[in-house]
Amino acid sequence: MNESQLRRFYPAILAILGLLLFFPGLGAFGLWDPNEIRLADAARALAPGGSWGWGPQLGKPPMLVWWIGYGFKWLGVGELGGRLPIAIGSLVTLLATYYAGAPLVGKRGALIGGFALATTPAFLLGARQLTSNAPLLLGATLAVGGLARAAWPERDTAAGRRILDLLIGVAGLFIGQLSAGLLVGVLAPLAAVTIGIAAAGGAMLPLTVLGVASLAVLAQAVWSWRHTNGYSSVLGGMAHPLLHTTTATSALVKIGFALFPWIAILPVATIRALDDGPPRRRFGWLLLLSWAVVTYLASTVQAAGVQELQPPIGPALMLLVGGYLDEVLESGTPMPFAGLAVALGVLILGRDFFLFPEQYVGVHMLEAVRWPGPLTQLPYVIMAFAAFWGGVIGLGLGAPLAPPGSAPDTVEQSRRRGRLLLVSAGAAAALVMALLSAHLIVPQVSKHLSARDLYGKTRTLDPNALVGQYRFNGTGASYYAGGKTPVTLNTTQELFEFLAKPDRVFVMAGSDELPNIDQTARQQKATYNVIDDSNSRYLVLSNRLGPKETDLNPLKRFISESPPKPEHPVEADFEGKVKLLGYDLPNELSRGQDFKIRLYFQVLQPVGGNYKVFIHFDGPGSRFNGDHVPLEGRFPTPNWVPGYYITDEHQMTPDRAMQPSGSYRLFMGFFSGETRLKVTTGAQDGENRVKLGGVLIK
Repeated sequence: MNESQLRRFYPAILAILGLLLFFPGLGAFGLWDPNEIRLADAARALAPGGSWGWGPQLGKPPMLVWWIGYGFKWLGVGELGGRLPIAIGSLVTLLATYYAGAPLVGKRGALIGGFALATTPAFLLGARQLTSNAPLLLGATLAVGGLARAAWPERDTAAGRRILDLLIGVAGLFIGQLSAGLLVGVLAPLAAVTIGIAAAGGAMLPLTVLGVASLAVLAQAVWSWRHTNGYSSVLGGMAHPLLHTTTATSALVKIGFALFPWIAILPVATIRALDDGPPRRRFGWLLLLSWAVVTYLASTVQAAGVQELQPPIGPALMLLVGGYLDEVLESGTPMPFAGLAVALGVLILGRDFFLFPEQYVGVHMLEAVRWPGPLTQLPYVIMAFAAFWGGVIGLGLGAPLAPPGSAPDTVEQSRRRGRLLLVSAGAAAALVMALLSAHLIVPQVSKHLSARDLYGKTRTLDPNALVGQYRFNGTGASYYAGGKTPVTLNTTQELFEFLAKPDRVFVMAGSDELPNIDQTARQQKATYNVIDDSNSRYLVLSNRLGPKETDLNPLKRFISESPPKPEHPVEADFEGKVKLLGYDLPNELSRGQDFKIRLYFQVLQPVGGNYKVFIHFDGPGSRFNGDHVPLEGRFPTPNWVPGYYITDEHQMTPDRAMQPSGSYRLFMGFFSGETRLKVTTGAQDGENRVKLGGVLIK
């Protein structure tokens, strides 16, 4: 099968890719993002026959909630019912990207652009969760694709096809209005096509019509912004004075995360897009550039004057990347600058993901996600992927790939073949990472942040037991509590009265509440058990343990009524409130080695403040610190109860560059802001730092 015959199957290839990435396991993981719960609640109110009017949903245009509501209506209230319409919409968006891109960057360029879009974190995860930008992406892609095809048709396009394209474009504008409002949903696509035609020297009639329409929409948007009080269906939000904190660069970092790793190719693709060429080619590249720039600026204005949203520019940017790769695959000429720029760009993004791994699973959301600690290996996986992808793509673009001694007439062919092989390896790696993200990483995040498995465990242990909720995300209970309404417990007093019932009961509690619960239990001599700590956001408590169950309370390992026996005894008193008894630390450490240090305290009186522990390692290099909330944030000093002994275990991860070999002196103390607890007895240095021992770093 030759290239021209294969092109007929490009849409089918993208459809299979979307089916593979977006649909499997949609109902297999719980609602873990709090905004998913809010969207599900709003959609569920519509499903049985609620108001499907044009009004706002959650203060925003209604299209996303409509999609979820129809899924609930047809398939029932649950993860699959809510997510399936979004997955279908994302699949249609993928095909719409090919539809929009084929006449602009060629069919193979559109295929590559669609593939890149499908494997980016934002589009992939937004296709599999309720928190999604899918309706707006679909509207923008249909609007630009349809209007561009109708305004600058390909040769021998029939009049009926132009009318159909125009209708598709208008449908996209309609979806955009109901997804984001006039500025981003309607004005941005109209203005983008207008600017693209003007820059490429297109026909005057479509340019005039689109230009007049853009000005009319802009005038309507300005009038609505100045004269609307409250929610505006035209603007898609609450108009307010422009926020000075919103700038034209506010969303750039987010876009870099969202379109990883393919965004690393964008700078060199943009340079290529500005080259001269035939009018049709110039129109395609300039339209994609204007689509991205105009939509980004419109989104910035929307965020400053109405409400924040994700700029729907992923299809435009990935089509630019696809068009660039399509062109360079036709040539074997080495481009060292391009290869180096791409490799460095993706490594910088990989480093940023390493530092902020929560962005990988939350980049499609406007709110930051709380990163689940058990997935600590993911940053290393992302960094390894970035290194491999950057390496093969960088070599593919920049290296002379012909084998030594090749005949002059075969050098170009060998280079093209080598470039195709390396770029294909990068695409394969991106596909593997996308599959890993969709079918392993996100389900694991859900396991550690969703309440679904916790409610399932209580039903398994005792389906008849009462379930209470203490400072817990109560809306999730209606999806996972098996039809039962949990008892709301507002205070620790109500919590322990509930746990005092003669029959077995369970309590869902936020993991952040454990210090308060433990403090009250010790003060009142009450008991409780943690029977499930697998979730990073919630705990399951019970008043008794069943067969083969153990108490998983992490605090009980570090809080005791018996005095500890530290390896290095050191006595120091902090204002008669806390006494340091000693610490555990090896006498020798390897340079750059992670290590744990344990500090042992006796609580004498209520501490009376929220203090952190500082640990200073002073030696031949710069000081490195171990500042932390006690017990890695799990037991702040306001919850320390007199009469108990505290083991504060802290993991140190020193920077090898800041930790030269040599002898180090250790100091510790308590601080809150600029204030330190005073050391009233014990060896100190005059700055309320207790002198511990020393450690040799080799």
